[in-house]
Amino acid sequence: MDELTSVRDLLTEPEPSHEVIAAGRARLLAAADPFSGFSDSFEPSGPPAPGSPGDRMIRQARRGRRTAWWTALGVGLAGTAAAAALVVASSTAVHPPAPLTRLPVPDTSATARQVLLAAATAAAKAPTKGAYWVTRAISGSQRVEPGARYLIQQSRSTEMWLSRTRDRKSWRINQYLGAKPATPKDEAAWRKNGSPARWLFEDGALTGGYIPPDSRIESAPGEREASWLRGKWIGSAGHLTKGLITWAEVRAIPDTPEKLKAYLSERSGAYAAKWPGSRKEGEADPWVLQDCMEIITSLPVSPETRAAAYQLLASLPEMKSEGEVVDHLGRVGQAISYPVDTSTPQGENKVYGRNRLVIDVASGLPLSREMDALDRLADGRTYKVASFTAYEQIGWTNDPPDLPARRN
Repeated sequence: MDELTSVRDLLTEPEPSHEVIAAGRARLLAAADPFSGFSDSFEPSGPPAPGSPGDRMIRQARRGRRTAWWTALGVGLAGTAAAAALVVASSTAVHPPAPLTRLPVPDTSATARQVLLAAATAAAKAPTKGAYWVTRAISGSQRVEPGARYLIQQSRSTEMWLSRTRDRKSWRINQYLGAKPATPKDEAAWRKNGSPARWLFEDGALTGGYIPPDSRIESAPGEREASWLRGKWIGSAGHLTKGLITWAEVRAIPDTPEKLKAYLSERSGAYAAKWPGSRKEGEADPWVLQDCMEIITSLPVSPETRAAAYQLLASLPEMKSEGEVVDHLGRVGQAISYPVDTSTPQGENKVYGRNRLVIDVASGLPLSREMDALDRLADGRTYKVASFTAYEQIGWTNDPPDLPARRN
């Protein structure tokens, strides 16, 4: 029995239909776009009740098989063949990331805290050795086109190959996967307005990811391109609190939730002091949650530190369980959501939305992240603008990167 089946059985939910799985695969291949028990003392509500779904999940994670972090994201319901097809499908036009498919959830479904603590237990068993720390992801984002008449979606794939020794180069491999109208309704509006193959944003844009003024979005996909990470990236292991962090600093990140919270609060305080406009008045530790997400999805921290990040998230009251879902790659996981306010400290550009983290509880692996926000079209209609990042692979490997001919 594989891990995904184990989690489904533990939560007493039916398997997704073949149509649901096929739809997840089809979305990806058509859309192809760009991470032993613990004490419960840190958690205010105590351990889950014996025999509850959360209790069964945690016991399963503690006794479960050691899932290979490098391969687990590419397996599951989507299958290794579908994961391999991601690279092949990169020249296909983009389709919008449909909302996560929610499976029937009984009244006894696990809470967000129970899901996150179970993921923490499993994450503590992850491998710790390899020549490269690698993350491979497909991301997609929607934005209102310059005339505010319809939505377009663009996507890309990104690979990060980070070496902790200087005798090997670190690489970033990108590929732009194209853009097109987000939905059939948007396509109709696109055709009505001349079916453009590119869009010029003379004033730039914020929603859907910042782009500077006079930027163009092209509908055609680009080539796969590798960039040798040099300069400030030499000796760096990734980002935390909006800045690069060294391998030595990563090793020093605390591995208990109490100490991790204090560490991240100190980092966010230093960031706020440097950039006063980054924190709203009266807001405490605005970066703690986001930094936990960085630790879970992208940084080469110790398994204990990643587990501590899950435990810290489990203590936050804004984390809500949305039950079992099928993500954009057709994989089954547990969705945890939390609110987002993207307005400035002065209350400008106020846009509310929800972020979702989808987790494979049996391995402690993050499967994907999704964000929904609101924007307006020229006719006054309010649109939900979606973006996602689906993680194909996260972890250590001794294999070298498959570098394309185009490099810089």
